[in-house]
Amino acid sequence: MSTATLTSTLPHDRRKRLGQYFSGVKLGKLLAALAVAKKATSIIDPMAGSGDLLQGCLEVGANPETLGAIEIDREACLIARKRFPGAHILHGNAFDPEVLNRLPNQAWDLVIGNPPFVRYQEGRIGSHGMPDAKTVRAHLLSSLRNFNFVEATASDFFLDAAKNYSGLADLAVPACLLSMAMVKPGGKLALILPQAWLSRDYSRPIRSCLDTLFEIELIAVDDSGEWFSHALVKTCLLIAVRRDFTKERTEKRDQLRVDFGKGIANENSLVGRLIENTTTPEQDFAVQLWSKKSRPWKEDEISIRRVDGSGAKAMPVRKDSCHVTNDILAKLGNHVEVHPFNTINLSDLSVEVSQGFRSGANDFFYVTPTEDGDAFWASDAFAGARVECPAAFIRPAVRDQRGLKQAVLDLRSVVLPEDVDSANGYYETMPAELSDFVRKASKTLSGKSGRKKLIPELSAVKTNIRSAQKGMPPRFWYMLPDFKPRHLPDVYIPRVCASRPIPALADRKLVVDANFITFRCNGRLSPLALIAILSSTWTWAWLEHVGAVFGGGALKIESTMLSRLPIPKLHQSQIDRLEILADEITTTSGSAQSKRIDEILLETIAPSPLKAEEILRQMAEQRLRIRSKKQK
Repeated sequence: MSTATLTSTLPHDRRKRLGQYFSGVKLGKLLAALAVAKKATSIIDPMAGSGDLLQGCLEVGANPETLGAIEIDREACLIARKRFPGAHILHGNAFDPEVLNRLPNQAWDLVIGNPPFVRYQEGRIGSHGMPDAKTVRAHLLSSLRNFNFVEATASDFFLDAAKNYSGLADLAVPACLLSMAMVKPGGKLALILPQAWLSRDYSRPIRSCLDTLFEIELIAVDDSGEWFSHALVKTCLLIAVRRDFTKERTEKRDQLRVDFGKGIANENSLVGRLIENTTTPEQDFAVQLWSKKSRPWKEDEISIRRVDGSGAKAMPVRKDSCHVTNDILAKLGNHVEVHPFNTINLSDLSVEVSQGFRSGANDFFYVTPTEDGDAFWASDAFAGARVECPAAFIRPAVRDQRGLKQAVLDLRSVVLPEDVDSANGYYETMPAELSDFVRKASKTLSGKSGRKKLIPELSAVKTNIRSAQKGMPPRFWYMLPDFKPRHLPDVYIPRVCASRPIPALADRKLVVDANFITFRCNGRLSPLALIAILSSTWTWAWLEHVGAVFGGGALKIESTMLSRLPIPKLHQSQIDRLEILADEITTTSGSAQSKRIDEILLETIAPSPLKAEEILRQMAEQRLRIRSKKQK
């Protein structure tokens, strides 16, 4: 039976729950060739699945003295053992120091991997054993303390990162830290990652270690979305060299940033149509790519930028604001004169950029208010039942982009009759019909198929429960946590956009869901002026360049991206004009006002701001057309 057939016998549901997105040998060969795996004398994949990446290394000429792998899933591990007889293939939890101690090496020439992107906070996923978040962190810290790092600096950085990464982060964060720690000084790290992952807040410890202990050689992005045809997000390859602090550092390496276009793969290789008439397309491609000579590829096939090592920073993997802005201005400068100008970002204007509210149990907490406001329609989990409820408990909310009237059930001031005694007189008693609904909810299953739990037992609902202490009243599962300012913003914008991102006003009255990026204006920039800036063609073009594109063509925006949005430095009079124009848009069709907004923002950039707006619009529309084709 072939390896592909063996792998396909593993149940898809289990693979998905374990974060097993098997890489495929074609991608393994490309990553291995770019990492020059044939020079490595020791290679390991710490979370190897069935071993596709290791197979890719061997197929591009690697012949290491030591080949290693760890895999937590027994069946996938058995497949890997059949593929690599004589290799050190361990079954177990890669974070466990006892498992790591069974490896022949502690530090490796090449650590290659596709970290599992899966939530693991509660441990067992389905019926498959996976350590919970607390155990993973404890094991990782113990393993890091056992590593014999050449430099104390490395030990300090890795331990600090392992102690401080977010408890809500997916498994890939500790997996990346472990992989990085296993690279010997002068060795290489080669990872497959989602395109936008390292720009997220919870991956900051990874970025810190990369910036300090590694030098990135290559960031390659799958603009075509063809590497993982069923994945929801685009993928990138990251190759970095572990710094050797025992040797004098002469100069920082240049970085290559490569975008892979469509139509360059064939059935045997992801670059098979780019490098023809050869039996080693990946190796030949890598040689040409690393060469500083001109390359025979069209820009729509392969787009390459070399970032000068003297000024290059290792992060982020997403195009950073400076490079994106320079790219946009360079294209703009091909058509209109562009002035040097100063930029500020939203934090300079005292605007807090964050993410909205997570209920933990949407089936229960999100409801549809009736027109008279003294009742609500429950979700489909309760057959859309109508429930009488005082209006004070039905809080207006924005959950998604459908524009429907929505609300959250805010029961922080009332308790079920059976909870009155334990409430110590802090709360009123819940009305009878509402009480019946809450009791029914306590016996209702919620969650994804195969992982359903009773609503009070959901991980993000259990944390609502709190016993009375030090003058603080008790809290019950049906009580939402107190809202934070970011949950009640001035302005919000969707995180996932099929078309142009459109901001909206919330006026601190609406509870806004985590499907949206939220903004609080705490300085001289008013919410209306912020609406004007976010609605501008400048912002649209910038977001189309910096945002990640899902496999289906939707644009994914992160709060960290918008916090870095470069805004031409504005005078107060310009801000005042933007506010007036944004206000007028709410009462008119808005096309003339939108033009004036663009003119105000761009007049400091170009002497012909309307011409500049036209070019920016064309740039944004071109990117929108490209990603829209994926939605069909």
